This record gives sequence, C-alpha cells and structure tokens, in this order.
Amino acid sequence: MPALTIDVPPEQHDDLLRVLLGLYAQKAEAVQSAAEDYLANEASLPALANQRAELASLDALLDQLGWRLNEAPEPARVTGERHLLAALSFGALHTAIEDLGESVSAPAPGPREVEAIGRVLRRVSALFTLLQTIQRPASSPA
Repeated sequence: MPALTIDVPPEQHDDLLRVLLGLYAQKAEAVQSAAEDYLANEASLPALANQRAELASLDALLDQLGWRLNEAPEPARVTGERHLLAALSFGALHTAIEDLGESVSAPAPGPREVEAIGRVLRRVSALFTLLQTIQRPASSPA
C-alpha cells in the first residue's frame, strides 16, 4: 500500500499522539504475545514478524509526530500507510466527539461553558477535515 503524507497542525498533535501511543502499547503487547507463542511452538515465525512490522510502522509514525504530549509543537509532516493514518484520525475524532457530548451535558450553560463547547466543536471539525483528507482518493495522472 502506498504511503500518504499529511500535515498535522499543532492543534491536532496531542489528539493524534494519544491515539498513536495507545495503538503502540497494544501492538507492543501483541508482539510480546506472538513471541511467547512462537517460543511455545504455538505460532509461526512469520506471525511474529508481521506483528513486529506493524509495530515498526507505528514506531516510525511516533518518530515523525514526536513523543511529547502537552507541548506547543510545530506543525508536523507525517508519512505513513493510509489505513494507519485513518485509524489515528478516526480515533482522535471519536474521542473529540465524546468530549463534545460531555461539554454539552451542563443543564444551563453559561458563557464559559459555551466557549468550551465552541473549542470542542472546532476540534471536532478540524479532526473531521483531517480524516476527509486522509480518505480522499489519490489523484490519478491525467
């Protein structure tokens, strides 16, 4: 599958990084499990190699996006497999939508709550736009 390059604005950095770190942790556990299965003769070496390759893909994305949360990052240019970038942006969008649900749960919102709702709405909109960019079919040569 061909690689895709996207520009990640600083405002979406932490949203994507949180999802990426979660996927990385899950895949690291999958590599450990595959290694244990291989050692116990319950799985093949190619199964372990496949898990390692997937972890390496996530590791490469982390190297590009950076590992640090809650800092004012510069815009990042990230290149990776379309399905991984889509999974990251979808996961971040899902979390932002959950945050929006929480922000509108106040029974009588005041000015601060309305501003907070606006921030989350802008976050949801930006992450949706990023997901659309990733899912847009590659343009074919004329």
